[in-house]
Amino acid sequence: MTHADGTVERAPEVRQNWNQAMADTQTVPDLVLDTDKLQKLLPPYNVVLHNDDVHTFDDVARALNRVIGVSLKRGYELADIVHNSGNAIVATCRKEQAELYRERLEGYKLTVTIEPAN
Repeated sequence: MTHADGTVERAPEVRQNWNQAMADTQTVPDLVLDTDKLQKLLPPYNVVLHNDDVHTFDDVARALNRVIGVSLKRGYELADIVHNSGNAIVATCRKEQAELYRERLEGYKLTVTIEPAN
């Protein structure tokens, strides 16, 4: 039966079952991750951006900003590293994400590879 204030009155046996169910409820601790096992199952990959003589610092910084989400300032810093060193690790993540970053950066005609981080 529903009361005018919106509460629902339950039969005594329903209340007893409900109270018993709540009393039997146990709190389970948060999931504990085995980081070593996770590292072996899903090893990290580096996304490596390579230098070219085609793209400007602006092109590179904006592409990194749009694809990876780094700030424009960080994008310019990475572009400078690539320019001076020949390449730079622009992200380290799981393989699937690294493949997605590579594909999207290649969409900007940038030269990108992925490699295991270890």
